[in-house]
Formats: sequence, structure tokens, C-alpha cells
Amino acid sequence: MPRTPDHSDQLCLPRALLLDFGGVVVETENNPDWQLVFARQLVAEMHTDGIDLLDVVAVERDLRAGAKADSRWKDAMSRPFAPAELRYEQFWADFVAADWPAPALHWVTERARELCRQMGELKQTRRTRVGMIELLDAADAARVPVGIVSNTLMGVVHRDYLDAYGLADRFAAQIYSDEVGVRKPNPQMIVLGAEAVAVPVPDCWYVGDNFDRDALCGARAGVGGNIIMEARDTYDQPYDLAIRPHAIVTDPLEPARAVPRCRRHRPPIADPIHPRVAPSQTRKSMKRTTTRRTGVAALSMLGALALGFSLAGCAPSSAPQAEATGDVEIGIPDDGFTLDKLIAAAKEEDGITVYDSTGKIVDMAEAFSKKYGVKATGVKVEADAQADMVIREGESGNVQGDVILLSDAAEAMGELIPRGYVTSWMPPDKTDVVPADMRDPLVINFSANVWAYNTEAYKTCPVENMWALTTDDWKGRVSLQDPLLKPQDTDFWNQLATHADDEVAAAYKEFFGEDLNTDEDSATAEWVKRLAQNGPLLNKSSDNIAESIGAPGQDKPFFGDIATSKFRENEDSGYKLGLCDTMSPWPGRMYPKVALIAAQTKSPNTAKLFVDYLLTEEGIEPQTSDGKPPVLKGVELPADEASGVSAVLDQLYVTDTSTADKDLDSRQYWQDLWQVNYAG
Repeated sequence: MPRTPDHSDQLCLPRALLLDFGGVVVETENNPDWQLVFARQLVAEMHTDGIDLLDVVAVERDLRAGAKADSRWKDAMSRPFAPAELRYEQFWADFVAADWPAPALHWVTERARELCRQMGELKQTRRTRVGMIELLDAADAARVPVGIVSNTLMGVVHRDYLDAYGLADRFAAQIYSDEVGVRKPNPQMIVLGAEAVAVPVPDCWYVGDNFDRDALCGARAGVGGNIIMEARDTYDQPYDLAIRPHAIVTDPLEPARAVPRCRRHRPPIADPIHPRVAPSQTRKSMKRTTTRRTGVAALSMLGALALGFSLAGCAPSSAPQAEATGDVEIGIPDDGFTLDKLIAAAKEEDGITVYDSTGKIVDMAEAFSKKYGVKATGVKVEADAQADMVIREGESGNVQGDVILLSDAAEAMGELIPRGYVTSWMPPDKTDVVPADMRDPLVINFSANVWAYNTEAYKTCPVENMWALTTDDWKGRVSLQDPLLKPQDTDFWNQLATHADDEVAAAYKEFFGEDLNTDEDSATAEWVKRLAQNGPLLNKSSDNIAESIGAPGQDKPFFGDIATSKFRENEDSGYKLGLCDTMSPWPGRMYPKVALIAAQTKSPNTAKLFVDYLLTEEGIEPQTSDGKPPVLKGVELPADEASGVSAVLDQLYVTDTSTADKDLDSRQYWQDLWQVNYAG
């Protein structure tokens, strides 16, 4: 068997699909206190058996240490060509209980298999990935068998999940490393999977979520299609790899969305990208270390499979059906509406859960509950995960988030509202305080990003024009969020190209003293290209950007774009952040946060009451204090807001939500433009 077979960039249509489990078939989320829960259980069970030699604190500590040792062992085992899987007894005897008294060590070793099963159940929460059912349906229709090939310490946990959700029969075979004794990237794993579905390895596609275990295993085995599907830890690589998959996709539904865009815009870029990371970032915080797209042909064929070998249509069959509008009436009617009627109706319902990307939502929900006597629970959800959660819950009919406060207006208008997962509601009693152009979808406030500099190094802002950032003076010294990780930058660029390109061109003439000549589609595209070619420092979040700009004691600090909320670090961390109020044409930008209500909520009136509450000074205050300008007429940011953005609010670029759906369609174009030109 060749160690690293050569693959062409052209894929043949598969005769079988082999899928990884965690990250591909299901999404996983670690339960934060599983070690403590399990430690209490173990101590209680040992006590029942007459072993009282360890306390809960010691067992919890060793469970944490064992899990960390196991993780590092897995990283190390992705280097050998044919690694074996860890045995149950080996995990407990070597990684957890090596220093335990002999009776306790013997007790856990004797029960190692069952304890591994219990640990697997406690450690993570699993959810079937959005679009997976549709992919399985398409494979069935095309008579393409699907098998699972997965590393795991306890395959029974995975089998139990599939059984519980009625999915076991959807897979022709399940190959788990603990059951066969070898683990990926050992190519024997894929060989066993191919044999189980009775299809030769070269005629199979393998889809995994890790480069060092999955893509490497696919290459070693010689699969016909080697696909990476992005998941939580995809870009958390333990070491650099030369192996490149045929294609990288974000989820099983992505090809349905990506193929039409690739045909309208430019083809994806095939060269790997290695963004530079701020010095303070650890390997855990670096997410993007390779190309996001590797060929239209690969995506088109995976898209064909996901759509039953047809490029027609892209909405999942189980998606809620609705008109492409936010005007879906739920709860009490707007005719004859009064706040008292809404409150009375809400008191007859169960509580609601509210998703937002800020932790302030917890306090906001508690204050709402106290005010109205109805239950609301605020849950912080990472901004880039909100839309996926809404889709997943909508498809399954198991809606958990009743109100969603989403900072991605493009996703709301281009995907969630048209496909009927959510609706936007404008409270009739608040039309006098919300501008007309902020009502559909309803905008509750704005997040502001501004250009910032280090006030210790510079008495005044050292940059006065956006085009200065494309010159040698700022080569490698601009700190930005990676535009491949979150969409706010690409959406902003499309907004400028659509609504303000003349101003970008005028800024060029103002700075260079001559008219702009470009082969790009717009002045904005030319600026993006030159900025990418100037090698900015790319970061995962505003936290990293704020540190690179504002940390004291720097001779030549970075200049960059950050959220106004990060100016609190001046007091909390001693940073020296200053708002660049002289930047032309705009010192920053504002993008909206929209309030959405799940179409399938069981408490529609409580959800509507919460939205109404957000349109009060009291309701929105916790976010206003963070420098997020509200839409409410007559409500201003507090005088002590840290960034000072109030002084330049009228100079910021404000997102035009009327074309937000076009921003969604254009993301691939801007990402490709960035990738082909990035010089980091």
C-alpha cells in the first residue's frame, strides 16, 4: 500500500461515502463540569464497594489530567503511519489512576470498558449536523451506501446516539477504532470501512473534520475524494501538514449554496493560506491555517450528491415552508394591540430562551423576568454559531431559542427569514421611537467597529486615510480580524462597493493626488486587494486585535479595527487604545443587530413582549453601556462610554439592511479576492 498516494484535483463521483462521526455526522459540545459529575459518581460507587481511599477533589483532578494526557496522546498518534487505538484499561491505568492506591486502581481497571462508556456519555453533548439528514436522503436516492469511520474510545456511545435518534439504519456500516484496534490516520480504518460497504477504496469519498487524522488518513488510503468538513477544532492542528484535501466545505448543505455563487462570481483559490497570528495567540486560538476552498469541480460534485445529483433547489426538505418575508403573524394580532393585552397573553405561556452573542443577555433576561413576572433565560451563543443553531432547531422542530438577537443581518435576510425559520416583528406601540428604515427586519441596536491606535506611541492618530493602510508605511502593521472566520468584514466591503464606492475612489484621489485606475470590479475591491497584499496581521477576535494595538510599551504598535467594547481594556488591562477620529472617509462602521422570533416558538407572546422590552431605554441599556448605539430615538450612549464613539457617530458608515441579502451572496467573492492576494 503506498504511503502517500498522489491525487488529482478532479474527483470522480463516489460509489460510497465514508463519514467521520464527531464533527461530520454530529456536532459535539464539551460539558464543562463532566469531570466533577463523574468524580462524584466514581467515589460513590467505590464507597459502595468498600473503597474509601480517594475524595472527589482528587478524582476530579486526575480525570482532568487524564483527559489532557489523552488529548496529547491523540495528537502524537497522528504522526505514525499505522497507530493502534488506546485500550480501555490503558486509559484508566496509565492516564487517570496511575498513582491511585492499589484497590482503587484495580477497581477502575476491572471496570474500564463500562467506565469509558459512562465517560463518553457524560463528556459531550451531541447534535446531528444541519443538512446531514438531507445528505443521507440524497445518498439513498442515488443508491450510494454511507458508512461511518471514526476514532473513539467507546464506539458504543456513538451507536447508542444513532439508535436513539433513529439513524442507525441509515448507515451501511459503522467502523470504530476501539472495536477494530487501530485508529486514524492508520489507512486500515478506511480500508475496513470500504470493505464493509463493499466498494473499493478508490471509489469512495471520505469526509472528516481534521487534517492530521482524517485528511492524512484519506491520502494514505488512496480514497477517490478526500473532503474536509469544517467543525469546531478543524484548524487546531498539532503540527503543519503538506497533505491537502480535494475540497473543504462548511457543512453538508454548503455545496447547495456555494455552487451557484461560484458560478456567478470567481472560482475559489486553490493555494493554501497561512495567516500570521498575533504573538499572544496560542495554537488553540488559531483557526485558519489552510485554504478554505480547493476547486469548483470538487464542490460542484459534492453539491450534486447533496442534491441528489441535481443542482436544482437548495432548501432542505424538512425546512419550514414560508413566504420570503418576515411578516408571519404569531401570538396576539397587531390589530387592536395594546401592551397590556400582550402582557396578559404572555403570562399564560411558558418561558422563553433568548440567544445573543453577548453575555449581557443573561442580565437582560433576568431584568425582563423581574419586570413582567414571566420567565426568560438569556443564553450567550457565539455569533458565528447562531444561524446554524436556528436552522438545526427549525429543521428538527425542537426549537430552544425563542428570540434570537443576531448581528448577521445578511444571514437573517438571505437565509433565515426567507426559509421560514424566523420572523421579524415590529411592536405597534414602538413605531414612534424606531426609524422606519429600521423596522423590517427590526434592528434593536448597532455594533460599532472603529479604527484604533496606540495613544502611548502616538499623540494623535497616525492614519488619516483608508488608502494609507495599503502603503509601505503600514506594511505588516495593520491588525484585523481574519475575514475568512467571520463575515462582518466581507459584508462591509460589499456594502461599500454597493453604496459608497464613489467615496472610496474619492479617498484614493485625496490621498494619492490622482484618479484611481483599476482592473478590479470596484474601487473597494482594489482597496481590499492592496490591503491583503500589504500583509496585515490576522486575528480570531477583537481581543487579540485590541492587545496588538493597545498593549503598552510598544515602539511600533499595530493600527487596526476593533469593536468599541474593547476600549474597556484601557481600564481593565492598562491598554492605550485611542479612537482614530480623523480617518477618512469613515473612522469606523456600524452593523445592525436584528431581533428575530422563532417561527415555531411555543411562547410567541412572551417572545414578542421581550422584543417590545428591548425597544425601551431600560431594556437595551446593558448593551448601550458597551458602546452599542441603540436605534431608539432620543436615547444616547452614556457619557462615560469608554471608546468615545458618540463624538463620531454621524461619521460612521451605517449598514444598509435593504441589500443585506446581497452581502450574503457576495461573501465567497470577497473571500476569494482576499485569499488570492493575501501576503501574510
